[in-house]
Amino acid sequence: MQVVPYNPEGYDLLHKGMIAFSEIQQTGVRIDIDYCHQAHDNLTKEIQVQEEKLYKHKEIKEWKKKYKSKFNLKSSKQMIDILFNEFEYEPLKFTDTVGPNGERTPSTDKEALEAMGLPFTDDLLRKRKLEKLKDTYISNIITETYNGFVYPFLNLHTARTFRSSANSPNVQNIPVRDEESNEIVRRAFIPRDGNYLIEADYGGVEIKGASWNNHDPTLLEYLRNPKTADMHSDFMQLIFCLNHYNSKCAGEKTLRKGTKNGFTFPQFYGDYYGNNAVSLWNWANLKGKKIKKKDGLVLDSGITVGENLIKHKIRTFDQFLNHVKKIEDNMWNKRFTVYRDWKEKTYKWYTKHGYLTSLSGVTFQGIMGKNDAVNYPIQSVSFHCLLWSAIRLVELIKKYKMKTRIVFQIHDSVIGDCPKNEKKDFYELLQQVMCHEIKDFWDFIITPLELEADCSELNGNWSKMKTEMEYIH
Repeated sequence: MQVVPYNPEGYDLLHKGMIAFSEIQQTGVRIDIDYCHQAHDNLTKEIQVQEEKLYKHKEIKEWKKKYKSKFNLKSSKQMIDILFNEFEYEPLKFTDTVGPNGERTPSTDKEALEAMGLPFTDDLLRKRKLEKLKDTYISNIITETYNGFVYPFLNLHTARTFRSSANSPNVQNIPVRDEESNEIVRRAFIPRDGNYLIEADYGGVEIKGASWNNHDPTLLEYLRNPKTADMHSDFMQLIFCLNHYNSKCAGEKTLRKGTKNGFTFPQFYGDYYGNNAVSLWNWANLKGKKIKKKDGLVLDSGITVGENLIKHKIRTFDQFLNHVKKIEDNMWNKRFTVYRDWKEKTYKWYTKHGYLTSLSGVTFQGIMGKNDAVNYPIQSVSFHCLLWSAIRLVELIKKYKMKTRIVFQIHDSVIGDCPKNEKKDFYELLQQVMCHEIKDFWDFIITPLELEADCSELNGNWSKMKTEMEYIH
């Protein structure tokens, strides 16, 4: 697939973007290398303990007995045989693969195994997680550290969506949702002496990018009233049969986050209710196929998600699955019909002409599936808001001779290494560039832009951040 600018504006954005990213890379981000070595040693020991625990499970014993020398803990085919044939556990999620008799193949991905909630699968996932933390993250950071710094490559030529990518190390692949993983990996990233790390993030910019393309009135109504309208909590209440949302209740706050990441966003990206139901099941902390009253997160009312669903006659995963299916139908056939129709029109245009253009000035050519065709223009323009802002921030930081530096970029955020006496000025610069100047530059931005800035402690680290600024314009 080819990805090329289709007009001078698109070329200029990518050209200036690579120059800015090159300067950011040369700046580098500081690493606590002593901590990294200690974390590596601790993870190595914990993996050994976890492996001993894992091999005591009856499922492993049966697995080794059946496959003998061919036993392979990483084999999905063997795992499917052991879990669903030998032990006859019921799968909650299936792959797209269909067998010779029309049967669907059970999934053994992380989400599917989490939803099963078996002691064996929990311990297996724990071992995999620890190994990934050690080998994929901590080891790579140690390898790439030079004189106390890493200098990640930030690329604009590898992602088919025209988003950025990173390598050596891949700072864009660091865990966020898992608190333990977040703490272990992000703790390695520290500011220069006497500085803060500040992460400035565009809030919900991909959904906003979708609205700039499709102009769906329901979606625009949500996005233009961020203080009074909350799409994610609305869907959360529908999915979990609630009549209100209390943001101060930890359980309900998690359910809203789960709805955002497990239903609303995936639906906009072209996912379907079957996958969503498994993800929501995990976020709600429900396990297995049958709901028990004690299961799930605690709600504001004092009862669990499980008890509340049972009250609404949802007692099994299959009933919950059907419930989510109805909400999906409501989403596209009643709420977001203009968005739905735009997706159909966009794909028809692509199949006729063989290319699509982005609002930010780039074009996509080549073979694309339907989800690709409707998502690439959205994902590109959403990221290009961040890219444009990063270019401008680098320019103005040099112009004003500030000591603050942008040290890397991740998804829809930039991370700055900021001296104590420049923090106020940096916050003002972030607001000016990311919420005001960009809207003057691109008139297709027809919704408010939300900016959130999280700050570390002075001489702290990236894992311990507090929100210090929330700004909407």
